[in-house]
Amino acid sequence: METKKARSSAKNIVTKKIKEISSLMTDESNADEVLKRSAELEQAFKKFQEAHVTFHRQLEDPDVISESGNYYQSVLNKVEQHKKMWTFG
Repeated sequence: METKKARSSAKNIVTKKIKEISSLMTDESNADEVLKRSAELEQAFKKFQEAHVTFHRQLEDPDVISESGNYYQSVLNKVEQHKKMWTFG
């Protein structure tokens, strides 16, 4: 399924952005770069959401639909968790 690959690729970009920001957070002098990368993460997450919706709409099996929802929720939780760290860290 091509749409599943697109969603996976978009998730990988989100994960990469999270790792980049986490690495930058070790030095306070990187504050501007963290803000820049956070904006990039927002864009990457939007693309992930779009890819997820496209993939999810094709699903018919209730178990696969549930798994897909859980997959989305896990990515959303990861993004939200890291946003809280960057905001209040």
